[in-house]
Amino acid sequence: MATAITLQDIIDAIDAEPEMLDALRARLLTRELIELPEKFAAFQTSMLEFQNESLKFQASMLKFQNESLKFQEETRRNHAENLKFQEETRSQFAEIRGQLVDLGTQVGRLNGWVASRTGLEEVPFITDCMGYDYVRLLKRVELIKMVRNSDTTGIRPGDLDSFKRADAIAETTDRDGRARYVAIEISFTAQKRDTARAIRNAEFLARFTGVPASAAVAGVQMADEIRDEVDGGGVFWHELPMSVLQPE
Repeated sequence: MATAITLQDIIDAIDAEPEMLDALRARLLTRELIELPEKFAAFQTSMLEFQNESLKFQASMLKFQNESLKFQEETRRNHAENLKFQEETRSQFAEIRGQLVDLGTQVGRLNGWVASRTGLEEVPFITDCMGYDYVRLLKRVELIKMVRNSDTTGIRPGDLDSFKRADAIAETTDRDGRARYVAIEISFTAQKRDTARAIRNAEFLARFTGVPASAAVAGVQMADEIRDEVDGGGVFWHELPMSVLQPE
């Protein structure tokens, strides 16, 4: 008599025989499905490795960003220091240029003062070269009294003050013994302003005293701007020898 086999009997037989389970699985499932658990496990392993690599990459990126920010900060700081250095350098150069300009001005004034002082000793030579006999130099107090006792209508006060401070006013006589004044301006380098003062002072002398007066300028060198005026006879030029500027 045949025995009926139930579904439970089949399940129990499969559970009791692992080989039967593998054979049944191979019969029912495709190869891809059978290998799926193994592949999934490999996929999980790959994902973990990917995550680890991603974390390492993110860490590297954070380090790079931090180093970039540090570099940018150092660059800004260096730029600020460079700007400060450039500004300090420009300021120092400007100060040096200012000092050089001041020094040049002081040297120019010193040269002018030395030329003026030593030029006074040359006045007799100047008047002799002009054809006049030197008598004396007028003192400032005499020029002040001359202005005070003269008609100064139409003359600016500044011009009168400049006249009173003339570098030199020489009283001379011509070869015939007639009185004559010479207004002399003395500078290291004779320029237009010197000839203008000398000519103006000579005109004032003639106006205030009625005595003829001539204009002269003296210096170690002559600016080109007055050369035509000197050549035209409007003012006499006397070159001071460098020897008069040398200490004895």
